[in-house]
Amino acid sequence: MSYSGSDACNYLASIPERVSLHRKDNNDYFWSYKLLTGRRAEFAFDPRTKNTRLPGLMVRTDIKPPSIQGVSFPECLEGRSLSTALKRVFSDDRSACFKVAVQDTSALAELIEYLETA
Repeated sequence: MSYSGSDACNYLASIPERVSLHRKDNNDYFWSYKLLTGRRAEFAFDPRTKNTRLPGLMVRTDIKPPSIQGVSFPECLEGRSLSTALKRVFSDDRSACFKVAVQDTSALAELIEYLETA
């Protein structure tokens, strides 16, 4: 079973002291979240993602993700053309630089913990 966007949204809503919804794209293609501590890293994903053939929920972040269990297929996005929806949900001074597949809530929790201290 694949990790869905609604699974991630539900988990993030349960930790409002650590992360907040930052921006929603007009068409709900991407939602971005901002961490409330550290460098206030940002990450985004498509909340409509359901079960797919992908290895997990594709998350874009402005900080290089760690090598941890459940976070796979890292891809550098720097210098590549990004969708306008993705550009709209990040802060003006930030950009989605990396993309990873997040397999479950545990992996998302570890990714957030890493981003808080990065």
